[in-house]
Amino acid sequence: MFRKTFFTSKLFSPKKVDGVKINFRGATKKGKWLVEELIKRGAWVDLTHSSDLFQKDILPILEKYNHPILFTHVSLRKYYQAERALSKWAIKQIQEKEGVVGLMPSEEMLVDTEIPDMYCPEQCRPCQGGTPAFVSQWNELAAQIGRKSIVLGSDFN
Repeated sequence: MFRKTFFTSKLFSPKKVDGVKINFRGATKKGKWLVEELIKRGAWVDLTHSSDLFQKDILPILEKYNHPILFTHVSLRKYYQAERALSKWAIKQIQEKEGVVGLMPSEEMLVDTEIPDMYCPEQCRPCQGGTPAFVSQWNELAAQIGRKSIVLGSDFN
């Protein structure tokens, strides 16, 4: 017999950020301690897959150790409606603190991207997804955080 899953009943709040339901739990005391210990030992902390509140809780620790903000494989939340995608707040933090983003060329994360005509051959219009969408997201993010802060992200083994 199944009840409501933990994820829908306990993890996500009815509150939305950038149109996405968010996890209302941030970093625990033990989680903050662990992040700090990892940084002290030279580990890089990748915020990909972390909740918005976790990111906000961990940012002071990253700043304390002059650790860069790092997202290794993400997309823009504006187009990919999931908490794991970059929020407006995260983009602002990355820009201000010269963080690094690995932009993910995943078709699932590109499908709703607005594609300017200059990235889409006339015979293909209207374009959806693919390389034109990836280039569009790349250039949109570069305009906000700078091209030197973006790399090709991957989550494939």
